[in-house]
Amino acid sequence: MIMTPLDDFLVIAKKNTYANPDITPILLSNGKKRYTFSDGAFSYTDTYHVNNNSFRGIETVTENSIIRWKMEYTGGVVCEVIPQEQIYAFLKEVLQKVTPDMPFRGPERVKKGLLRYHNIVTHRDAHTFRGEETISTGNILIYALAYYGELLEG
Repeated sequence: MIMTPLDDFLVIAKKNTYANPDITPILLSNGKKRYTFSDGAFSYTDTYHVNNNSFRGIETVTENSIIRWKMEYTGGVVCEVIPQEQIYAFLKEVLQKVTPDMPFRGPERVKKGLLRYHNIVTHRDAHTFRGEETISTGNILIYALAYYGELLEG
């Protein structure tokens, strides 16, 4: 697959928003949270809403104010056998490993101690993609997220 400036931008944007533990989101008046990042003609926005152990959101990238890429996601903690803070800290570490050839979430597999992350892309063509990511400890699934998105022609 040919990498584009958009793929490269997505990697930089994702590493400088949610995946960065030193960055905090903007709290919106409707209770949603938002991360933003801009570089040159590209702007990235990640807006999500948390409800108890689950969340849903949308990421968009604009180029010169035209939406070029979007991804929607929904998921959360499904079994709290370890503290949520530990689960999400591990997730942020994993998401720092995002690459231009798979700029949706994290890499295919990451293991740290007893925690295992899997990202399975279930569909991908020139314009659309969908996948699932999970975190487990031992044989226990503790976190799951589904995502889907598309590249929009400008």
